[in-house]
Amino acid sequence: MIKVERNGYVITDTGPNLRVYPGDKVMLLGQDEHLAAARDFLLGDKAEAAQTADAFNGSVLATEVLANGPRAGRTLAELQVARATGVRIVGIQRAGERITNPDGKQTLEAGDNLLVAGTLNELRAFRCWLKGDEAAPPLA
Repeated sequence: MIKVERNGYVITDTGPNLRVYPGDKVMLLGQDEHLAAARDFLLGDKAEAAQTADAFNGSVLATEVLANGPRAGRTLAELQVARATGVRIVGIQRAGERITNPDGKQTLEAGDNLLVAGTLNELRAFRCWLKGDEAAPPLA
């Protein structure tokens, strides 16, 4: 689970103890069969009706490549990407290896393809952050 939207608020700290309530909108990342199983589990008899579910309130997925520089070779915990930009790194592809929902111990390497989730403003701030611009546009 990448994000949960609840009553207009977005929850990105989706650890194993987070409860999901009726009306929550969840953003999931995974292989097709795992997503289908999660959908069936969460929706039960309502699975068919959910095929036309609304978009996730402006959040989008994008891919970016990490260039060689001061951000390469550091862990996600050290970089504090979400705090700096609002974006959450939800996947990494490195030399044919795919890392889904990386934790804070994961090191980013130059050339990594990063799958990120965020709003358009957050993605803009993330792109500035990738270039080393510490004065990224404010999150709105």
